[in-house]
Amino acid sequence: MMHRHVDRYINLHRALGKRFTKHEKSLREFAAFAADRSDLHVTAALILEWAGSAATPNSAKDRYDQARAFAMFLHAEDVQHEVPVAGLFGRSRRRRPAPHILSQDQINGILAEALQVPGLSPISPHTYHTLFGLLASTGLRISEALSLRCDDLTEDGLMIRKGKFGKSRQVPLHSSTRAALERYLERRRIVRDAIRARSCVPSLPI
Repeated sequence: MMHRHVDRYINLHRALGKRFTKHEKSLREFAAFAADRSDLHVTAALILEWAGSAATPNSAKDRYDQARAFAMFLHAEDVQHEVPVAGLFGRSRRRRPAPHILSQDQINGILAEALQVPGLSPISPHTYHTLFGLLASTGLRISEALSLRCDDLTEDGLMIRKGKFGKSRQVPLHSSTRAALERYLERRRIVRDAIRARSCVPSLPI
């Protein structure tokens, strides 16, 4: 019985466009766990027992949250399925990788290699070079840097229009960073004008 409930729950989420691979594996294990105990209904005690048998605290929290969501789905159809309280194993938190601080030599090496990257246009290597240099010198988020436009370089610094939570802010620039950005923009103008000039040259008869 529990396996059929899991099938319906998984099919529902996949019909909504979710892959649900990790949850499927976990919930099928939960269904097997319930079947071994001949439980026809989800109970808070059953979920606690299953989550508590996990190897790590993080795994226990994941098991609890997934089984609780499954129980809510079943409870909407049959109140005999119990829904335990939320957050009993702690709140879900996204685990971030440990940051790695690059040395100046490593940054210089990245900038040098960026100029060797082949691209679709002559400006591509300089774009990567300038982007990585800008990230290193200002601490911008990559999404903020990629959203910059030419007129965001102002006399007072860089205007970030799409920052965190949609807020705008002004970022001051060191004179060397400003000079590098101005050189890049000038190089872009030269490449753009050259491409436009080529496109305007009429083809010669053979």
